Amino acid sequence: MAYIGSIVATGKELGSGQERDIVIATIDLHSTVIKPYSNFVYSEIAQNFWADVVIEGKHISRLRSLVSGEYVETVGYARRGKEETGAVFVLINRSARAGESGTGYVDDFGGLWVLHSGAGSKETEKQICEEGRRMAGKDITGISSVSGPLFGQYK
Repeated sequence: MAYIGSIVATGKELGSGQERDIVIATIDLHSTVIKPYSNFVYSEIAQNFWADVVIEGKHISRLRSLVSGEYVETVGYARRGKEETGAVFVLINRSARAGESGTGYVDDFGGLWVLHSGAGSKETEKQICEEGRRMAGKDITGISSVSGPLFGQYK
């Protein structure tokens, strides 16, 4: 298991326009207490959209973990907050464990994605997975959200 060692830079510092949800971090083998960089609250209103993930015309069907090397499938989008201008995240078919927020993923076009959060409680995750299987027709076994991409070649 790997942990976030320190925050190197946030989206605001990188000039990405994403002040909270993109981060570059170091990875450590031991748990470290770090300053939070995200204002995400689990009780926020969320709406999931089961769809192909497309960035500038390129289909992003999978992401690869920079920590484990595992591939995870993208399954759609999530919008957090009440307004249409709420933050949009990409949903992946994977359960996130406590302490994994900030884990980096890369897509097939070199874009960096950051694990943002899991679904909250196990019961909430179970309900979202059931909905995803019914709506998207895919075998969804876990659900987490990622933000990004940072960098990448999509044109």
